[in-house]
Amino acid sequence: MKKLLPTIVVAALITLLFFVIFFRLRDRKVEPMPTEMPMHEMGMPGMMDHGGAGNTFMPDLVIEPVEGGVKIGNLYQNASDYEGKEILVKGQITKVVRAVMGKNWVHMQDGSQNDGKFDLTITTQDSVAIGDVAVFKGILSTGKDFGTGFFYEIILEEATLRHP
Repeated sequence: MKKLLPTIVVAALITLLFFVIFFRLRDRKVEPMPTEMPMHEMGMPGMMDHGGAGNTFMPDLVIEPVEGGVKIGNLYQNASDYEGKEILVKGQITKVVRAVMGKNWVHMQDGSQNDGKFDLTITTQDSVAIGDVAVFKGILSTGKDFGTGFFYEIILEEATLRHP
């Protein structure tokens, strides 16, 4: 019995400690973590309406395509002609979300539009900054559904950054 006494005491103390921690955590009110901006502006691709910067048409923006490139408005107008093809686009970066699903998600505009659609989403491993004018080369996909509301009428995937 003398040999078991220290083991029993240790077990009792561990059990007591467990219950103290359990009940303290159970009754604790958990405050949400503060963020610098609302979730819909954090740039999760497809979340809500792609809120925040990048979703406002900039009518004064005029960026001519590079040789062999396509305007964003033309991509929306003739998406089926470009689907699955490698294309070049040039535009101003309006939003960047880094490292989501292993990719950077970039929103680009070039001043063109079709039926109110003007913002092209690009997935890439390259880094750009908001305000940069950049050229990307990638494969255009249409009707891309990532699930849980992440749907894109058109999206330029696995794009690589080219210098303008």
